[in-house]
Amino acid sequence: MLVLPQLMAVAGEFPQRAGGAPATYTLGMIQSFAGGGGAYGAPPADGREIPVAENQPLMAVIGLTFGGDGSRLALPDLRSRTPIGGAQLGLEGQHTLGMTYLIATNAESGAPLLGMVAAFAGSFAPSGWTVADGRMLPISANVPLYQLIGHSFGGSPVGFNLPDLDGFAVIGAGEGSGIAPIALGGRVAEPVPALALDYLISVEGEAPPSGGTGAFPQSGNWLGQVVAFAGSEVPQGWASCDGALIEADAAPALFALLGTRYGGDGRSFALPDLRGRILVGG
Repeated sequence: MLVLPQLMAVAGEFPQRAGGAPATYTLGMIQSFAGGGGAYGAPPADGREIPVAENQPLMAVIGLTFGGDGSRLALPDLRSRTPIGGAQLGLEGQHTLGMTYLIATNAESGAPLLGMVAAFAGSFAPSGWTVADGRMLPISANVPLYQLIGHSFGGSPVGFNLPDLDGFAVIGAGEGSGIAPIALGGRVAEPVPALALDYLISVEGEAPPSGGTGAFPQSGNWLGQVVAFAGSEVPQGWASCDGALIEADAAPALFALLGTRYGGDGRSFALPDLRGRILVGG
């Protein structure tokens, strides 16, 4: 397992059901960050309780699913845990927490990457997103997404399956140091049942401020953002979370965020290595 900050949007766009207004990162979505601090004022998903009176929109999305007493509501607690899809929302396991896994399936999501997967504390898929439950989509109506993920998760001559995270967490695809290789779409049973996706880190874009309203930007990616991705090709502006060393002088802004937290000697620094690893909150 690898610990990264798991930040939750407590402000921003209210998630609309299919056909509603699109929004990239809505209330209740979780984003991973490879930097050492916060981003945009979004608090870590650490089970903290916040006042309902000041967070009515979030209350409408997640209710008391993760705890609270009616005057206060609790955020998901991902400390030493990873989201697992398809389980009862809020159900805690030794290393898991039941949440909804979403995949950006069309441009309405506004997500920086079609095919990116995100955990959501609500019980439905906002507009432009689809629950990652292995359902088959017709190729003819989803050509851009099909071109990205193909039949990596199954399919037929006329359709293709989405990643099936029903009962599964996400594990990084690839061959990590001292870890058995796992291919995109492969499954493991330990340390928790998990499906392999590619973890990517944003190596371009603006460095996020630590403070803010608790809402993530509604367009583009941000430096140090880490996402699970169902495609097999690394898009421009992103790099695989494979522990690669980068010369500090070649990427000063990224180095300022990451330092040598994941390795390196100061003249170079390493990206987080999520190959064969589960991502959990700190």
